[in-house]
Amino acid sequence: MEEEDEEEEDEEEDEDDEMSDGKSEGEMEAIQYEMAKLTENVPALIGSYKLVDRLGEGTFSSVYKAIDLKHSQYDNSVWSPTSLDPVTGLPQPKAGKVYVALKRIYVTSSPIRIQNELDILNDLRGTNNVAYLIAALRHEDQVIAIMPFNRHQDFRTYYRTTSLPLLRSYFSCLFRALASTHTQQIIHRDVKPANFLFDTLTGTGVLCDYGLAQKIGGDEWYEWKSDCCHSLPGPSWGGLEGRVRSQRKTERLQVGTPPGLASGLHGVRLGRPLSLYEQSSKQEQEYRYLSRRIESQLLASRSDPSIEPPTAEEVEQVKRMKPWIMPEGWRDDLKGRWRERQGFLKGWRPATLVQSQAAGGQGGRVGYLKEDRRPSVRANRAGTRGFRAPEVLLKCPDQTVSIDIWSAGIILLCFLTRRFPFFNSNDDTEALAEIAAIFGKRKMERCAALHNRTFITNIPTFDAPPHPTLHALVKALNPPIFTDLSPDPYGPIPSTEESDKTWYEGSELMECVDLMRRCLELDCTKRWTAEECLEHPFFNGMYDVGMGVLAPRGSQYM
Repeated sequence: MEEEDEEEEDEEEDEDDEMSDGKSEGEMEAIQYEMAKLTENVPALIGSYKLVDRLGEGTFSSVYKAIDLKHSQYDNSVWSPTSLDPVTGLPQPKAGKVYVALKRIYVTSSPIRIQNELDILNDLRGTNNVAYLIAALRHEDQVIAIMPFNRHQDFRTYYRTTSLPLLRSYFSCLFRALASTHTQQIIHRDVKPANFLFDTLTGTGVLCDYGLAQKIGGDEWYEWKSDCCHSLPGPSWGGLEGRVRSQRKTERLQVGTPPGLASGLHGVRLGRPLSLYEQSSKQEQEYRYLSRRIESQLLASRSDPSIEPPTAEEVEQVKRMKPWIMPEGWRDDLKGRWRERQGFLKGWRPATLVQSQAAGGQGGRVGYLKEDRRPSVRANRAGTRGFRAPEVLLKCPDQTVSIDIWSAGIILLCFLTRRFPFFNSNDDTEALAEIAAIFGKRKMERCAALHNRTFITNIPTFDAPPHPTLHALVKALNPPIFTDLSPDPYGPIPSTEESDKTWYEGSELMECVDLMRRCLELDCTKRWTAEECLEHPFFNGMYDVGMGVLAPRGSQYM
């Protein structure tokens, strides 16, 4: 009995140490009261989980650290690998306390949103670097999701001192998580440092908080209205190599898959936008042509023995090309939208030219209509300020998984410039202005036109941004990074671009900035996918597997 009492006292001391980590006495008391009320409101927690600390809180939920009291009574091999007993060969339970994360979803959330989050977490069970669902509890209006606990550090404690090997570990885990998510046709929509739990001691990270996540594809695919001047999500063709890789991915799709719904891919990259109507019509024409050729060859072989009949492989190939059948009534609707978009593309002009012509060359009209009778645009704008992609800010109705890649690029920008947050706007207009300050007005006009929008500004500095490339931006905002990574780190800071070229071109730093450039592409159809990012040359170097230990790329980063 005395030993048990001593163990309980030791556990209480450990929990007190965890609670007191960076928290004031008043905050600790408030958290203790909050956890006691939660246990009282959800009786199912009593005897199953012991709340230890509050890990964080947000707009829609709070997350607590808890001890799984009944961990040894269940088969946890699905989500927590166990070691085998050397004598019996049976799974051996973990020694010591097992922690889990309890996510309390606030009652202000709609039932549909709660169900959507739980379904997505359940679908992602067993995927790479994703905080998936173990179990869920509900008592009256209280809903709690139980997920694995992942040790991590605050982003602000290490983003200024992160080395390139640790950056490889960080973004390998992040892109692996995004690739697993996008393959399930799910958009996370809220990728940011607070939602990526990275442990610098082990070099591993986990993507969490799918509260704003959105499913695409399936029965909901017709929600893609094709109002924008880019296609539905489909193969991302960039150059000959990208075209071949995307073509292989498209061939692996099941027969009857709607065109453009390749999992985890962004948009068709052709010389001009390709609409759903064009894709469907082209597929039907190719299928009819090949089917008739096979039939005529088969009939000819029956009447003339000298003519060889089509092989089984050719017949099977035609069967695999069977197009998706468009439901009745959709063809006219999509054809009308296609004609409207073609007319827009032919008549598109830069916003400055339209503004100047409307004002008779007098410099243009400044301001907006006092009574604008046009209907407001409805689009999903969920996300965190500073990390939302341009298409989200422009209220594009046809958003793809590429918005998560943009957010990952912003995180990399924070690392390289040692500034967090990098963008800190109060509304969408300021957010667009911040992006224009980096990329310039002309590129923003093209980006807006892609989404059937107009970008107009009279800020003179947007005409020619001070930093022509992202490489120059990183050097201007963080000169020490060029000194620390140069062959002579104790020498003078390079003053000209010519002095950098001797070592910068082809260096790891240049590859890292190039990866960021691929992610921060204004055109969402040109933005790289998570799978393509993992194939970037930057990830061919050494990795920090924790505590500064360097190792080549292992399976946990592939």
